[in-house]
Amino acid sequence: MAAAGFMNRAFESMLKECSGKKYPDLQKAIEAYRDGAKEVKQPSETNQAASSARDGSSPDTEGEAAKTTIEAAMEAEHVGRKVGSGSVATTLANAGSTLEGADLELVLNPLRLAFETKNSKILESALDCLHKLIAYDHLEGDPGLEGGKNVPLFIDVLNRVCGCIDNSSSDSTILQVLKVLLTAVASTKFRVHGEPLLGVIRLCYHMVLNSKSPINQATSKAMLTQIVSIMVRRMENDQVLTSSGSSGHTETSSAENSSPKTEETALSDKNENWATLGCALNQTKDTSLASVEELCNLAGGGDIKGLEAALDKAAHTEDGKKIIRGLDLESMSIGQHDALLVFQSLCKIGMKEENDDLMTKTRILSLELLQGLLEGVNHSVTKNFHFIDSVKAYLSYALLRASVSQSPVIFQYATGIFSVLLLRFRESLKGEIGVFFPLIILRSLDGSEFPVNQKISVLWMLDKVCKDPQMLVDVYINYDCDLQAPNLFERMVTTLSKIAQRTQNTDPNSVAVSQTTSINVSSLQCLVNVLKSLVDWEKSRRESKENSRNSQSLAEAVQIKKEAHKSTVEALDSMKFSGMKFDTAIREFLKGFQLPGEAQNIDCIMEKFAERYCADNPGLFKNADIAYVLAYSVIMLNANAHDPVVWPKMSKSDFARMNAVNDAEECAPTELLEEIYDHIVKEEIKMNDEMTRSNRQKLKGGERGGLVSILNLALPKQISSTDTKSKSEANIKQTQAIFQDQGTKRVFYTSQRIELVGPMLKAVGWPLLATFSVTMEKGKNKPQVVLCMEGFKAGVHITHVLGMDTMHYAFLTSLVRFTFLHAPKEMRSKNVEALQTLLALCDTDPESLQDTWNAVLECVSQLEYITSTPAIAATVMLGSDQISRDAAVQSLKELAGKPADQVFVNSVKLPSDSVVEFFNALCGVSVEELKQTPARVFSLEKLVEISYYNMARIRMVWARIWSVLANHFIAAGSHPEEKIVIYAIDSLRQLGMKYLEHAELKNFTFQSDILKPFVVLMQNIRSEKIRSLIVDCIVKIIKSKSRSIKSGWHSVFMVFTAAADDELESLIETAFENVEHVILEHLDQVVGDCFMDCVNCLIKFAKNKSSRRISLKAIALLRICEDRLAEGLIPNGDLKPIDVHVDATLNVTEHHWFPMLAGLSDLTSDPRSEVNSCALEVLFDLLNERGSKFSSTFWESIFHRVLFPIFDHVRHAGNESLISTKDEWFCETNIHSLQLLCNLFNNFYKKACFMLPSLLSLLLDCAKKTDQLVVSISLGALVHLIEVGGHQFSESDWDTLLKSIRDASYTTQPLELLNALGFENKKNLGVVIRDSEVNAGEVDSQPLASPSIGADSIGEVDGSAGVPSPSGRAQKSFEAESLQRNQSIGQKIMGNMMDNRFLRSFTSRKALALGASLPSSPPKLPDAMESDTRNEEESPLWGTIRSKCITQLLLLGAIDAIQKKYWSKLKAQQKIMIMDILFSLIEFAASYNSYSNLMMRMHKIPAERPPLNLFRQEITGTSIYLDILLKTTSGFDANGEQKPKSIGFQDIDNKSSFIKHSNAAEKLEGIAEEKLVSFCEQILREASDLQSNNVVETTNLSVHRVLELRVPVVVKVLKGMCYMNDQIFKRHLCDFYPTLIKLVCCKQMDIRGALGDLFMVQLKALLPS
Repeated sequence: MAAAGFMNRAFESMLKECSGKKYPDLQKAIEAYRDGAKEVKQPSETNQAASSARDGSSPDTEGEAAKTTIEAAMEAEHVGRKVGSGSVATTLANAGSTLEGADLELVLNPLRLAFETKNSKILESALDCLHKLIAYDHLEGDPGLEGGKNVPLFIDVLNRVCGCIDNSSSDSTILQVLKVLLTAVASTKFRVHGEPLLGVIRLCYHMVLNSKSPINQATSKAMLTQIVSIMVRRMENDQVLTSSGSSGHTETSSAENSSPKTEETALSDKNENWATLGCALNQTKDTSLASVEELCNLAGGGDIKGLEAALDKAAHTEDGKKIIRGLDLESMSIGQHDALLVFQSLCKIGMKEENDDLMTKTRILSLELLQGLLEGVNHSVTKNFHFIDSVKAYLSYALLRASVSQSPVIFQYATGIFSVLLLRFRESLKGEIGVFFPLIILRSLDGSEFPVNQKISVLWMLDKVCKDPQMLVDVYINYDCDLQAPNLFERMVTTLSKIAQRTQNTDPNSVAVSQTTSINVSSLQCLVNVLKSLVDWEKSRRESKENSRNSQSLAEAVQIKKEAHKSTVEALDSMKFSGMKFDTAIREFLKGFQLPGEAQNIDCIMEKFAERYCADNPGLFKNADIAYVLAYSVIMLNANAHDPVVWPKMSKSDFARMNAVNDAEECAPTELLEEIYDHIVKEEIKMNDEMTRSNRQKLKGGERGGLVSILNLALPKQISSTDTKSKSEANIKQTQAIFQDQGTKRVFYTSQRIELVGPMLKAVGWPLLATFSVTMEKGKNKPQVVLCMEGFKAGVHITHVLGMDTMHYAFLTSLVRFTFLHAPKEMRSKNVEALQTLLALCDTDPESLQDTWNAVLECVSQLEYITSTPAIAATVMLGSDQISRDAAVQSLKELAGKPADQVFVNSVKLPSDSVVEFFNALCGVSVEELKQTPARVFSLEKLVEISYYNMARIRMVWARIWSVLANHFIAAGSHPEEKIVIYAIDSLRQLGMKYLEHAELKNFTFQSDILKPFVVLMQNIRSEKIRSLIVDCIVKIIKSKSRSIKSGWHSVFMVFTAAADDELESLIETAFENVEHVILEHLDQVVGDCFMDCVNCLIKFAKNKSSRRISLKAIALLRICEDRLAEGLIPNGDLKPIDVHVDATLNVTEHHWFPMLAGLSDLTSDPRSEVNSCALEVLFDLLNERGSKFSSTFWESIFHRVLFPIFDHVRHAGNESLISTKDEWFCETNIHSLQLLCNLFNNFYKKACFMLPSLLSLLLDCAKKTDQLVVSISLGALVHLIEVGGHQFSESDWDTLLKSIRDASYTTQPLELLNALGFENKKNLGVVIRDSEVNAGEVDSQPLASPSIGADSIGEVDGSAGVPSPSGRAQKSFEAESLQRNQSIGQKIMGNMMDNRFLRSFTSRKALALGASLPSSPPKLPDAMESDTRNEEESPLWGTIRSKCITQLLLLGAIDAIQKKYWSKLKAQQKIMIMDILFSLIEFAASYNSYSNLMMRMHKIPAERPPLNLFRQEITGTSIYLDILLKTTSGFDANGEQKPKSIGFQDIDNKSSFIKHSNAAEKLEGIAEEKLVSFCEQILREASDLQSNNVVETTNLSVHRVLELRVPVVVKVLKGMCYMNDQIFKRHLCDFYPTLIKLVCCKQMDIRGALGDLFMVQLKALLPS
């Protein structure tokens, strides 16, 4: 029944206590209640009257209201006796039912009377009843609120309750009173306000301060705390209701226009103080804010007024105006009013002077309650204008006085209150904090006179403050960056640093040392908290920015990954990038696809893009690796340039440096990089899923952009420490400018900018580092060491994140130095702790160790060395007790286990730049280990281990890692110790095989880079065992990964190529067997340029001198490669087209052919005849078979770079004899080579016709040599070229050929013969004669032939030339000469050279005189004669003369071949050129063979020897010359058929053309006729003159000998005239007749016979029949 039953029982108990006629009024009141509760009638009218009386009562005075209420209640009671009422019982029976009017008075009247009795039992019962009424919400009113409900009645009740307590009150009564009052204050219906509320608080204060019962004191204090908390909650609720716009209870709205009566009283004291503070403000308003030192001086001097003035200046000056803020009651809710009233009362109590202990306790209690109040308010209250004004107006001054109090307890509470203000109210109390911070914190910490407890309390407060990152940033911005404010943050850290480093020079066991240590630890803790807070703040700000941009759900991300990768891979093959610029291509590529979210998938796609782009744009990059790296660089540039989270920004030089490598050909051109940079920075690359804002946020949610984060890439670090410093200074100046713009306006700023951490750390970083270092050096206290380690960890991290390289390096190296691993004897437990911290840092934050991995890894290496070397481990902590030493060693061994291994395992977490530096540092440590004695391989083993860990990285990063690893493994492979070399090579094999599991696309070369160390080691190492090991490793790789090898074949063949130079036959055999296996089994996998490496490898084996079998087999394998290449079975051949006009389906490329051809060309000079012959055969067979598919350009390259170099040793040789330095193969090889060359040229004349000048230049350059064999070979080849291919020559080709012959004829004329020659050396003379005769015999002087006469006639006429010589020996018959004529000149020359390399022919003077022809193959001289001839010594001059004579004869043979076979093809000018060449040759020989010259030389030699002469040249030239002239003038063509009037123009229909050609032919015939007649006249005239001299001087033997020598020439002319055109002979008979008549008397029978034949043929026709 709620309170009804309890009240009935309580009233009965009170009645019993009132027995004996005590307290009659109380008894009547109780009886009235009991009687009223029994009636059932409803006194409605009475109730209405009572209600009217209550409602109409005037609230002028409290007494009148109470009187009216009492009278109404008594009237109701009187009426109740008559009519009764059951409403009281009903109301009390239901909780929450409110008592109204008479019922209320009926219930409360007994209680009020009971409170007056002072009887403890009655009081306790009454208090219980009141408690139940309030607790069950039966009472509703607003005591203390003017115009409120039941105000007088409830105020009276509260006053009576408070009056129940006096000095004689029992504890139970006091507790009961406190219980009732607390219930009343906490009730939502019985709402206590204003003065009654303060009265309750005063009562509680009284009980706390004066009660002797600890229980009562504790209860009262707790009650005060609860009352304060209740007031705060009500204020917060009212603020929420006000902010939401909803109207509260009725009493709230009415309270807006009401004011407690106590308000004037509450503010009276403050108004008194305000005048004093206002005066102080007027005195200081024109001065600047007080400095830290001024505030400390004022506090030290106890100048409270000065401090208040400084505070007032800082707190109440805004925009340069003085303002005074108080409580604006009209704008407050009742809840705010009550809370602020309590708050102000507490502040006022806290400002009281400390006159006695009671006052001190009162202040302490008030400050404690204030601290609890401030701590209990929610965040909205910290922004409440009224509350902040109260804080400024009251709390600030209370705190000011407390901060300078001598009481440690009061100062402790002042510290607590200030910490709350600093942490929660700083945005509204900027000026106040600027005053209190120096007073409470800095003054206490700096001053040595302050007690230890006070410092400790400040440090405890700072410990809490320093854990708030945003608070530290706000303090730095608003004070350190404000030029008018003190540097609070920097001063705080500096002061803490000094305290932490302070030492106590007293007894270590004293209390002072303990206290000092405590202070040191606390200050150190604060410093560590500062660093941790900066770390947390930076991390939280970065994460908040990134999280705000990452709104995509995980499910969407997974789906996009799956769909994107599939769609991208499928569609890439269909994309075309031909002609696109690189940035345009990648822009289109990324715009069209959704990239997956996994690094490996993205890497695969980027490789595919690079392959596709290079395939569509061949020649732009050397290989696809360049395009691949550039693609990633573009992605990183795009993320860097257009992502605001990423800082600092990449410059153009940074972008170029990302793509730079040592080899300029292996990177993109600088101009292209700069162009791409400009385009990307100007216009962002937007990907397919960045078209919408949400997707854009999703993709860029990573740390440095979406793709960059996924791929674990690191943007280049390009900002130096100087740049970082300038950046920090710029941020500070920017912040200071903001404050300067505000003028005198004191505005509090809060910032979320990450960049602010840098200047903060710059300001305090070095003091922090110094503190940690000094503490570690001097301290032995483990808590201090632990704190220092936490500080080092935080410092290393934050300096790394902010890019403060110098400070970062200092923090980390200091930590490394404190490990003392370099001096194990000096190690202590703190050093083990430092090592543990370092390894923990490697585990939790490995990225922060960037740029300092070398120092860290040296520690790990040294740790392993100490723990694995018992002798070193035994020296750890030398000088300490054994237990400590054993514990330290055990700790080191534990750290050398998993923690040290975790350093290497965590390398997979490092970004790209950091992991490369990690590998680089580990390689550096390994180098130092390898230098030790004995060498250590710990780091080398770890290199292999972490290589496996990081092999899953994208290939671009792994390539950078491998560039570091490869160099180190090469260095390790060159180590003096064999076991180190073996381990390094085996590690290379393992890593190579592991990486070859990854597929490689076309045009990439990374596999080759992976295996390249094998190549370098193979080329540099000479140890047979190691070289064999390298070859074995390559063989194992081929056997296990042959299907995966692509570009790796390059390195494989390079290793085998190096093995081909080895001297160990077993190694060569092994290498060649594997090369053979690769070619036979895996040649289809040898792609691109690797095919050329294969060819070069085979050529190298072919050149190896150790085994002819291998050389010949290598050449055979070359032929297999050629077949595969020609059949299009070599992949990647189609990427380099032969020519734009070549069939597009042809896979054979000239790019792959050339190395094979050039290698075979080199092999033709091999000294082993089997090898060079085989190479020569394969070379020319290959060219003849495949040459039809070669372009003209390639043919030019083949001639200049493949074929012509075969003859370089001949062409560029000096004048010394080549024959003397060569074996028999020289002649055979060069003759055969020239024949093959000429045949090849003729076979592919259409494609290689433009090479004729070069070919002729080769042949004629050789013909100009002094060695007769070289001359014979070259000109024989020239004749062969003309005979075999002349029918294909064009007019320009004939011009070129004839000009070449003409030039050669001029340059090879033996002009030296015309000089004054010394004939003293008869042996030399004989040699010249013999050699000239011999070589002259090689070119037959062909008989003259007339087209009108058949072969038989020719034989008869030529046979008549054989007349007896003076010696009586017959000349060789013409039949032999005719047989020789059936062979071509070139065939005869080549045949002669093959039959006899040193052909010599010695004939008699008679034979010379008769000009007999030599046989086609003269018999070989006896060896003795040949030997004598070889051993004859001759001067260089005679060698030159002889060589030129031979060349002249061979040139005549070449001309003869042209006129015999191709005369009809030549144009008139070309024929005239031939005539001129022949005439110049004949003229030179005739002038040397003239009568006077012969006579002069005959006087110099013995009579039995013929004089030196050129009759062979003259006879041969005369024969050919006459043949040409007669052929041109005879009227018949070359085939003996009658020429038409216009020779060779039968098919010309055009009349003008016919006339033109007819005139040319007639002109040619006229010239030929003139030359013929002139030549014949000259020869006949000389002969007739000589004959006349002979007749006159019959006794002159010299004349007879001269005439005898010239007989063959005269005979040739006379025979030629037999076939002269009869019309021409007839026209010029008058000119011929005198000379012919003189020759009739000639004694030489050959001349007379020829003359008779002439008469028979020509003169007979003129005689009449």
